[in-house]
Amino acid sequence: MRKAVDRYERLDVGALEVDDSATCMLDLVLRRQMFEAKKAGIAATNPTKGPAMLDEMFVRLVEGHDSRANTLAWFVKFMEAYPAVQNELRTTLKSAFPGPDPPTVDRILNTEIPYLDGTLEESLRPAGTAKGTVRQALVDTDILGHKIPESTKVLLNLHINQTPYSFDESKRSPGCQTAIPI
Repeated sequence: MRKAVDRYERLDVGALEVDDSATCMLDLVLRRQMFEAKKAGIAATNPTKGPAMLDEMFVRLVEGHDSRANTLAWFVKFMEAYPAVQNELRTTLKSAFPGPDPPTVDRILNTEIPYLDGTLEESLRPAGTAKGTVRQALVDTDILGHKIPESTKVLLNLHINQTPYSFDESKRSPGCQTAIPI
């Protein structure tokens, strides 16, 4: 924390506003705190001298850890409860990443695997470990008859209904129509 504070103290307001060297949430919070203080022409409070910043960061750490752990626990439970989905997912992953070696992180992140995406997203719906998620349209698209322009941010409320809504199946994509809901 001290190194980040020292780094941000050396930057002027303009540089702080556009700095993109943050590697974690703490860096973002410290940079913003330093930016606001310099912009107002006042001395920034030293976050290393009091418990407030440490307490805040601890809360954020626990929030993130707990929700990830809960999400993973529910996912494992769903895979055990729905072996057909688990088998299809395993087959899909083996097809996407053939060979004996595990795929690299870069390869995983840059491979389109719609069944994996759908399985993960569907496991979030009934589990309730996250309140919502935001997606940004990469292209102009249409969702169930609603036009979504490129770059539009769409908030998806994951708790709006634990039971899926009934939709006109003809409006769903072919892949969505063949998916097995959890």
